[in-house]
Amino acid sequence: MNKPICQISGLELPHRVTSLKELKKLASNQDGYAINISYSVSEIARSSKVVFYDPSDDLWDILHLTDDSEEQLSTSELLEFTHIGTALNKSSLYYEGC
Repeated sequence: MNKPICQISGLELPHRVTSLKELKKLASNQDGYAINISYSVSEIARSSKVVFYDPSDDLWDILHLTDDSEEQLSTSELLEFTHIGTALNKSSLYYEGC
């Protein structure tokens, strides 16, 4: 079975994100597209978000797909107040495309 390939990044989807550096690179693409990510930090729940990273201000724009809420966080706040850092540490964060 062929996995879909993102036309922007060229990566097979879903793509496991292995580091914060890689996530920043994907989320701050030069075309200005926000990216879709998903993760699971427990056996029960899975979360999906749309994120964009602005490296000049070290800010993340986040759209939570579960309730359509939006927020803007610094990298330290992103890691402290969301499960994204935990998902990265558990190798359970996936890039789903643009």
